[in-house]
Amino acid sequence: MAVAPPVVSGTVLVMARPQIIGIPGGRLGQLRFIEFRKALLHGGAALLLTVGCILVLTRLEGTLMLVAVVAGGCGALVEAYRFHQAEGAIGRLTAGWRAERRVGKSLRSATAEMVIHGAVIGRTGDCDHIVLGPCAAAVETKHGRGPVTIHDGSLMMRGRRLPRDPIAQAQRQARVAGDLFGARVTAVLCIAEMTNRPFLFDGVYVCNASDVNAVIAGLPSILRPGDAARLAAKIR
Repeated sequence: MAVAPPVVSGTVLVMARPQIIGIPGGRLGQLRFIEFRKALLHGGAALLLTVGCILVLTRLEGTLMLVAVVAGGCGALVEAYRFHQAEGAIGRLTAGWRAERRVGKSLRSATAEMVIHGAVIGRTGDCDHIVLGPCAAAVETKHGRGPVTIHDGSLMMRGRRLPRDPIAQAQRQARVAGDLFGARVTAVLCIAEMTNRPFLFDGVYVCNASDVNAVIAGLPSILRPGDAARLAAKIR
């Protein structure tokens, strides 16, 4: 992989735009498409079963009609419930996809040699964004809008605890990436539309999509020129 080298302008070192690998939100986009197909399937099945019940009511009588309507009605309810589940999943995946796309757009101008989206770094799954050169950072992205506070050791937004302990997720991704690279990787949690300023909590930098580049620019430089491409080659 060829990496654009820094450009020297007078006495100021200016980092060229990073090389981008992968598509931000790519995995969530695929999952969203799968859930969309499920919604169509279950919604269509619920509609057909409902129409079938109506036809049975108009054409059959007695016990046979009752059995057919009960069976069809139960089937329609099950399919409607599955449609509702798929619809909820689509909403959550869309919110996450938009957040990753927004952070990915910001990272196009990060002070880095390379940005890798959807990096598969171990059995824990993919890391939303890996930033390499001269720093090494694993960026976990979450959606949400509003101020983020700390209460009883957890991150809170609008009085609710952020789900799935995003701090632990960010720490785990940074640890797995560090083991893979053989280097210290900094954990960054980017809550796309957080409204307060960046802060450090339990070893994790917490910021929004607008501030993520400033946070990355302030991280320690631990990689030499060319290290980014070498480390990126370890990612599947």
